[in-house]
Parts: sequence; structure tokens; C-alpha cells
Amino acid sequence: MRAVRRTLKPFLAGAAVALAGQRLLSAPRKIAPPAPDPFGVETGRGEPDTPPSQQALAKGYETADASAPALPIALAIFAGSVGACIAGTVLALGAQAPTATLTALQRHHVIPPEPRLQSDPVADLARYRMDESTKLTGYAKLEADIGRIPIGRAMAIRVGKGLDAP
Repeated sequence: MRAVRRTLKPFLAGAAVALAGQRLLSAPRKIAPPAPDPFGVETGRGEPDTPPSQQALAKGYETADASAPALPIALAIFAGSVGACIAGTVLALGAQAPTATLTALQRHHVIPPEPRLQSDPVADLARYRMDESTKLTGYAKLEADIGRIPIGRAMAIRVGKGLDAP
């Protein structure tokens, strides 16, 4: 129950911050009286392709741009909410203690049957991979007139040629 409370606190705090920000941003603003020429020289904007209707101007719509002070507040609320969600997720994952333990079958050491042909399988695999890597990346003479070149060089030579080219 404590783990649930611990994980819910950040989420509830984030929700409270988001609700407060929503109330702040959606609060009614005083509408400025319409300017005689909202697209004049005073505003620095030019005449739009489709100007607003006279009814919209009479009601006070489209007389100003978006509120500049509200943008940093909205961004701060968004960043806080994201941070609270991330913190809540980290806390929720941290509260989950690893409960899984190895089973008896997983702890059992398997010894292969006789005859054991490899004394050190890990070293054998490493040696095999090194040999294969050397073959792919090195030069070697295989027969009198046949040689081996690195795969990167062979691909560079083949680029742009068809498969049937000599």
C-alpha cells in the first residue's frame, strides 16, 4: 500500500499543477476596445488576404496576437508535468524490488557426458572466431594463381558491376 501511495503522489502533484495551469490560461481576459484600424502602421502588420469581418472586430476578436506572457507559463507547466511523469515512472519502477530468484533447475550445474572433447569451450570459440575474422579481413595465397582478399576490398571492386561480369 505504501508503494502505491509513493507512486501516486508525483502523479497527483502533476495533475494539480496541470489543473492550476489550465485555470490560469483559461481565465477570462479583458477585451481591449477595437482599434480603428487593426492592420495599420501602428501594429506593424500588413493587410491580410482575408480581413476579419466587421462583426468579429465589433466583438473584440482578432484585435491582438496571442498573449506573450502566457506562453512561458504554458511551457513551464508542460515541462513540470513531463518531469513529474518521468519522476513518477522512475519511482514506480524503483519501488518494485526484484522478487524473481533463480530456480533449482537454473542453479543446477550441468556437466556434459563423456567423452568431453573440449577442455576449454570458451577459448575454443574465441580462437574459432579469430580465425574466421582473419579470413574475412586478411590477404592470403590459396593456390598458385588463386588468392584471398579482404571482403571489404572485394565488395569495393564489385560495386557497379553485374553478377555475370568476368
